[in-house]
Amino acid sequence: MESLIKTEPLYNISYAKESPGIYFDYISDMHTTAANWEIAIYLNVSIYQAHYLQIKNFQIETLGLCNEATESFSNECSFLCLKKKFYTSDICSLFKTTSEKVLTEFEFETNKLLQIVEEQDHSKHKRDVANSIKEMIYTLFGSIKIDDVYKLYSNIRTMIKNGQKSQNLAESKLIITPANTNDAIMINKPSIDATTEIQNNIRQIRRFILSEREEFSDENIKIILENQILNLKLIYNQYALEIGKIIQILHSAMYGKLHPLVISSNQLLDKIKLIKLNLSPDLNIPVKLDVSGMSELYRIMQTTIVKSNDLIIFINTIPLVLSNIYKLYNVLPNPVYLENNRFMFIQPRFKFIAITIDQEYFINLSENDVSLCTDTNHFKICKNFLAKRVVTSNECEINLISYSDITELADFCKIKYTSFKHGIFHKLMSSNSWIFTVTNQNVI
Repeated sequence: MESLIKTEPLYNISYAKESPGIYFDYISDMHTTAANWEIAIYLNVSIYQAHYLQIKNFQIETLGLCNEATESFSNECSFLCLKKKFYTSDICSLFKTTSEKVLTEFEFETNKLLQIVEEQDHSKHKRDVANSIKEMIYTLFGSIKIDDVYKLYSNIRTMIKNGQKSQNLAESKLIITPANTNDAIMINKPSIDATTEIQNNIRQIRRFILSEREEFSDENIKIILENQILNLKLIYNQYALEIGKIIQILHSAMYGKLHPLVISSNQLLDKIKLIKLNLSPDLNIPVKLDVSGMSELYRIMQTTIVKSNDLIIFINTIPLVLSNIYKLYNVLPNPVYLENNRFMFIQPRFKFIAITIDQEYFINLSENDVSLCTDTNHFKICKNFLAKRVVTSNECEINLISYSDITELADFCKIKYTSFKHGIFHKLMSSNSWIFTVTNQNVI
């Protein structure tokens, strides 16, 4: 049985060629960003409050007409007339009780939304008041110049006033568009149909009040009011669904994330294609122009969220990358053996170096510089640092590309000497591997 058992080695050891004094640990490809484009998506919370008030007014108007219908019967009319009066009074009371329960649920959902917004208002203290625009600005997440926010609010208010759907300000590298959820509650067909039917029912009750009472059967008013309740409940169900979506959006906003409910992948793709048409030849969108690319864009774009009164704005910053592709390396000192347990190594000036594929340009980066880069599925996006030409550079790390003998680099490099017993190990960033230098194989 023992002969059938196969084991895999825990690790593999390979031997490097003669060390040039520095090891270039390839991390990933890299693009630099030279500009940004912003998509500002606004959510008009007042739509939801207005919707609640509209439904409340429907209930009040229906109840008022119902009471008016009851009072229109004279106390001195016939027995049949009085019977209809009491019957109408009973079903009006039933309508009042049932509709008030529905309104309480409406109010509860609305307050849930307002409570979350108010909690976020007090969770951040970055706020300001402009004399020209009498509004309080709250930054719910991220940071932005307050003057830029006021300009943005001014544009949005103008758009809403003029009924404008979207605005493409190419000179400012900005697109403004309403949130997807605002359209959903405004054009939801079942809610529109129910609202239309409620208004028709109100007209029928008015006709009942003006008509001869005998023309209406006992069931007429009952059917109308029951229908009102059904329609109020239908609208409430849709309303609660939309409020639930907004709460999801706001919870994501607390973590600086743009929820797909604000703008769908297909809608975002349309906006990105529009941006692409306005870009100069040397700038590119950092993701594929398809739905899968939009999933990645949700992750990498930076979102700032601000609120003022009834508007919540998601300002999404999309980095635009330059065409040059760099190879990003982690620069590791790699000792070269001399004699008598003495080693020499190069002390790197920078932690990272990025070199274009054609090896014409390079960029030095610190650990902090790389930590601020954004990771895509295929490369890093980093700040556009000043690129230097390889052929005119006297910097040590870049000269190691063309020099193989470390002793030839004394004029360019900071060379140090050391001795050690157990070895020097460096964990590579790009893989589950180590590079090491030891005095003899037994140390391994």
